[in-house]
Parts: sequence; structure tokens; C-alpha cells
Amino acid sequence: MLAGVNAVGKVVVPLNYRVAYAFLHREGMRKGEAEQLTWPDVNLAKGMVALDENKTDRPRSWVLDAGVLRMLRAWHAMQGKPKAGPVFVDIKWDKLPPTYRDHCTAVGIHRARLFRKKANKLR
Repeated sequence: MLAGVNAVGKVVVPLNYRVAYAFLHREGMRKGEAEQLTWPDVNLAKGMVALDENKTDRPRSWVLDAGVLRMLRAWHAMQGKPKAGPVFVDIKWDKLPPTYRDHCTAVGIHRARLFRKKANKLR
């Protein structure tokens, strides 16, 4: 998924989604928190992220995984080193689950659990 290519090597997952997926997978942040994450929330020098507002209304911060930090530094540079604004741009957050499943299919991931339909699945 993170390479974003299909079986013949064609890029089928846009880079902005790959960056968001990598962050969400490794850091375990909630989708809504990631959607609201801005560059001032991320300290690239210290390798930390801080959330003042979240589901529990309790501020929290943590040290980023070294690989995630390298990725965010590169992503920040690619975005022109913004001082403000969202970290993850051009993501359709309201459609993230079906988009994720589509991206999984596109790169050849066919994990049954992702596609199983139940009353509480595929919302």
C-alpha cells in the first residue's frame, strides 16, 4: 500500500493518501484527529506531535516513530514548508473507509476482513 503501485508498477494510490495511511497506521491517531492535525501541532525538530483537542478533551502528546518523522519532514518540504495549515491535504475524510478499500484492491491487497459486510461494518 505504501508504495502505491499495482502489479504492473503503475502508481494507483496518490502520495497524499499514502502519507496519511502511513501516519494513521503507525501512530494510531483517530481519523478525526488526523483530519484536524495542523503543522503547528507537529514539532519536526523534536519529533513530537501534540493534540490539544481530541475525543477525550484531554491534551496529549507523544514522540513520533523515527520513520514517520522522516516521512513528515519530507512531506513538509514537499508542501513548501508551511508554517500553518493541515498536515494532510486533499483527503476526502468523509469517504476514507471506502477509499481505503478501493486503494487496497488497486494494489492487490485482498484481505477478507476489510470487505466483510455486517451490520456494524462498512459504515
